[in-house]
Amino acid sequence: MEIKCIVILDGFPRSLDQAHAFEEKIRGRFFTILLKCLEEVPLYRLNRRSESSSRIGDNDDSMKKRLRTFSQENLKIEKHLQSKGPFWTV
Repeated sequence: MEIKCIVILDGFPRSLDQAHAFEEKIRGRFFTILLKCLEEVPLYRLNRRSESSSRIGDNDDSMKKRLRTFSQENLKIEKHLQSKGPFWTV
């Protein structure tokens, strides 16, 4: 397989619509590397962010709820991308 261009996308796609639009735009083969981390890592980062901001919603319960929502939505995207080509989880 000849590689013509390498693009690294961080935090994208966030929806199936974005995934479909991306696939239509590039009209080529691609592969996916999903970087997973323990739930504690984003919670730690969000807690650090909340220390320096005045966001009312930045508490442990709301952060865990946001992460659960993200994980549920992201699972749909993962399954879609797995069906489209090579897919690795690290």
